[in-house]
Amino acid sequence: MHIAEGFLPPVHAAAWSAVAAPFVIHGAREIKRTIEKHPESKLLLGGVGAYSFVLSAIKLPSVTGSSSHPTGTGEGAIIFRPPVMAALGTIVLLFQALLLAHGGLTTLGANVMSMAVVGPWAGYGVYRLMRRAPLSIAVFCAVAVSDLMTYVTTATQLALAFPDRATGFVGAWSRFLGLFAVTRSLFGLFGYLTFRGILAALTRGGIVDKILVGSALLFYSLPTFAIGLLLYQFVALKWGIVPVPEYQSIADGGVGGWLQGLILPALTLALFTAAGYVRMTRAYVLETMSEDYLRTAKAKGLSKGKTLWKHTMRAAITPIMTMAGIDFALLVGGAPITETVFDYDGLGKLAVASASASPDLPTTVGIVVVLSALVIVANIIVDCLYAVVDPRVKLA
Repeated sequence: MHIAEGFLPPVHAAAWSAVAAPFVIHGAREIKRTIEKHPESKLLLGGVGAYSFVLSAIKLPSVTGSSSHPTGTGEGAIIFRPPVMAALGTIVLLFQALLLAHGGLTTLGANVMSMAVVGPWAGYGVYRLMRRAPLSIAVFCAVAVSDLMTYVTTATQLALAFPDRATGFVGAWSRFLGLFAVTRSLFGLFGYLTFRGILAALTRGGIVDKILVGSALLFYSLPTFAIGLLLYQFVALKWGIVPVPEYQSIADGGVGGWLQGLILPALTLALFTAAGYVRMTRAYVLETMSEDYLRTAKAKGLSKGKTLWKHTMRAAITPIMTMAGIDFALLVGGAPITETVFDYDGLGKLAVASASASPDLPTTVGIVVVLSALVIVANIIVDCLYAVVDPRVKLA
């Protein structure tokens, strides 16, 4: 949701900075008050900031001048309340603008308003409304709403700055929201699959557990070409839920048209890999829940929710992140069957063609180099996330 440097008109950039300033000032005072009252919270504050920094740096371009990514500010709002996240999110956005050229200084106010103010307050409101629901469901819904409202706010800011000539603000707003929705669906897959595994572990042996694990195994038992053909036939052709997937370059159809054609191929690969994530998450959560230190925490009166999210998940999520880092490279370059079903010219299909009857050595070498670089980058990101999740791991 970061709006790029210089993209907003000066008047809009100044206005959003003025609106965000009181929230940031109040948040800075809340951080000071929190540290004075609970000095031991410094490390947790730093961890929340690092988590949000890394998570929101994983981006996809949505429209010219903006990007799409998870935020992590909803989780921080649940732990420290929204005012703290207004100031902490501003620090994160400032460092990203200076170090990563992600966002910008002139658009800092607009980005703070969407990601560090509206999103955390919306997520925290949902969390409070659902306080009688199971903690896992309340946190999941709060984080989802937090990210959703961040997208809505960014779309509103862009629509106000660049209204459509024919339909005005409403037309531009709906167009920006539609483009954000396409990219957001890709980032939601990992969280959705992990949440399914957690829910299956918490309802072990129950009907919910059997449905979640059974549905995941059903898709895992089907070959990818069968899943792709079923989605193509019913979701695209018969029901018309999404357009028929057709490859468009960014130059021809824009980022929106390019990503729109990726919905069904991405869903095909996600459904196939769902079983692995659901089963691994379920197994590691169950294994961690049987540890002695968790029984001690429960015996001392720690609530079930805090035991799950502060202790169980921090230990169980590490192997899941390792699996996600490996699968990232495999999904990019190891999906020639899915690419063939949807007639996409991807790296997997190109690798098969370059090693077929007329071997193309330069192309094969290029593919190997690209995939090797992706594996290295994915592993670096996973290693950095280890330090955020596990306090025993420190970055050298």
